[in-house]
Amino acid sequence: MSMARATLSGTIVSDIEKRFTPNNTPVVNFTLLVGGGAGKNNQPFQVRITCWRNLAESVASQLQQGIDVTVEGRLQVNQFETQGGLTKRQFELDASSIFMGHLTPLAIGNQQGGGSFQPAAPQQPQAYTQPQQPQQQGYAQEQGYAQQQGYAQAPIPQQPVASYAQPTQTPVAAGDFVTEDDIPF
Repeated sequence: MSMARATLSGTIVSDIEKRFTPNNTPVVNFTLLVGGGAGKNNQPFQVRITCWRNLAESVASQLQQGIDVTVEGRLQVNQFETQGGLTKRQFELDASSIFMGHLTPLAIGNQQGGGSFQPAAPQQPQAYTQPQQPQQQGYAQEQGYAQQQGYAQAPIPQQPVASYAQPTQTPVAAGDFVTEDDIPF
């Protein structure tokens, strides 16, 4: 069995299965169909998604078959033998967060994987900071306006900004141009 952090986008292709552990912890499982990407050998594949605690409750109440989602978590590849003796592999993802429609957060978990999950909070406007320019008259009025609007002031840098030298450009001779044969792909 191998494990790695992964972010997968796809479509839910199974019913949401909700159950409880013996100590009453909610668990949800569903199957995600992930597109294979570009190329002729890249086939879509299925991943079994497992959600725990508050994330499981959110998934059970808000998701259903056919919805596009993006799931983050720990990816495991399990090998097992079928009754016919064939060795098969199954991808499983222990979800830490899920985003509906590839954009909207459904719920976000903590980084430890097994802890409690919190429903995603509504997005707050990001603090707007203007580039640092020389101070001019009227700055106090602008600062007061920014504070009334709820914007944070940019911190004044303590170290001078490094200046970078412009790269030198060499003129191209008339016969020095790239052809299709020079491109490596």
